[in-house]
This record gives sequence, C-alpha cells and structure tokens, in this order.
Amino acid sequence: MNYIYDILLNFNTSLYDFYEWNDNDDITHIRKMPVFKVNTQMIEDIKHHKIEVESKFLNKIKSKTEMFQKKSIKQIEYACLFTNGKECIAVLLQANMITLKSRLLLDEEEDVLDMSATMEEIGISYKKIGNIFYCPFQTRKESEMKKYIQKELSKITDDGLEYLYYECFNERPGEGISLKCKIKEKLTYDFDNTAKKLYDFFKLLRTKK
Repeated sequence: MNYIYDILLNFNTSLYDFYEWNDNDDITHIRKMPVFKVNTQMIEDIKHHKIEVESKFLNKIKSKTEMFQKKSIKQIEYACLFTNGKECIAVLLQANMITLKSRLLLDEEEDVLDMSATMEEIGISYKKIGNIFYCPFQTRKESEMKKYIQKELSKITDDGLEYLYYECFNERPGEGISLKCKIKEKLTYDFDNTAKKLYDFFKLLRTKK
C-alpha cells in the first residue's frame, strides 16, 4: 500500500482549495495516510455527489491513517487520499459514507502527484447517494456570505424587510412585489454589490442588539 507522510488537511463538508482555508479552521496534521490512484470519474463524483463505498474497501483502510495529536499519535478509523494523477482529495468516512473532504497544500499535492505517476489505478465500487451543491465560480467567502444572508432573511419580519430594502437600495419596491423575491433577484444578477450591502446591514443590526 502507498502512503503519504506529514501533510496538513482541512476537512469540511465542502471542498476548499488551500488558498481558501481560514485561520480558524480546524487543521489536521496527518502523520501518514494511504493513497489510492483512481479514475477521473470517481474524483468528479466525490466532488459533486454523496458517496457510499463498498465495505471491502473500508476493511482495506481501517486504522491505516495516523494523525499527530499534541504529544501522541492517534489512529483515524476510516480515511484515505484519492488521486487521478492530476489532482488529489483526502476523505474521512463514517460507516460507508464519505462525510468530510479536504484538498492539500500545493507542494504536498505535488508530492502525491509525483508518487502517483508510478502507481497503478485501482477500481473501487461505490454508489452515488445524492447530489452536493457545487458552484465552481463562487469563492468560499462568497458562499458563506450567501448562507449567512439567507439565514438572516428567513428570520426578518415584513416590516424589517421594508426597512432593509430601503436602507440597502435607497428605493421602495412597487405594490404587490415580494420583497424576498426582489432581494433574491438582486443577489442573482448583482451579487457583489447586493451581498455586501445585505451582509453589512445584518452585521450592523447584530452589533446594535
């Protein structure tokens, strides 16, 4: 079995490139992790779908990953790294499901890609259970900002919506127009300007409470 040693991973439900890692992210320092070369289709499916792998594969990787934990070494029950020779994705599994994923730092990914050049591609049986929302044109910051705005919009009253709309856009909507629909339309067609106005508005409200 092939292993990669001494790498940093940032496990999340979403797959973030290393330059989108935040200072407050829980970074995992891996001592060693098994590496498997798979086809590009599997890599793409891991990006875009909820994946359930065969039990036979779980038995192969059980407790083979080790992480540094303070002054000790801890085994991770089910984890590994997949590559197609062009990119890498590290995964954590619970039961048969891939639950968390991580990219690698650039230089560490290059080490894996170099190693994969002499590896044989293996086939792993898996099922696609459901889709994962993935927007390649939206940064992590934009995605998190959008989620925050949607959460706050769901809690605001109708009177609050009218105040928000006027304060953020300096205009009053026409009669019979759904304010939430109007705001979502602005977010769709002018995200950069609209999102910043709404985000700043909700943050200001929070500081006044």
